[in-house]
Amino acid sequence: MRRSRGSLGGVPIYAEIKRSILEQIDTGQLPEGGRLTPEVVLAERYGVSRPTVRQAILELAREGIVARRGGPAPSSCRGNASATRWGS
Repeated sequence: MRRSRGSLGGVPIYAEIKRSILEQIDTGQLPEGGRLTPEVVLAERYGVSRPTVRQAILELAREGIVARRGGPAPSSCRGNASATRWGS
């Protein structure tokens, strides 16, 4: 899933990556407590720089959807993303 620089249809690429991660959490592909794929691997998968992936993950962390942790996969899923976003 290679992306060109900049944005896709006016949406920043980091926001598209964030949306993709949220979708994986919502569908259970990334279970609660599960580790996210390492940033460097996600960057390669999406064809973007590591800071772009980091920005998406940091936004999810600010929203309480993932927790930043040390190690090779620094983020861990926290519950269902929809429930977290909508207070369910």
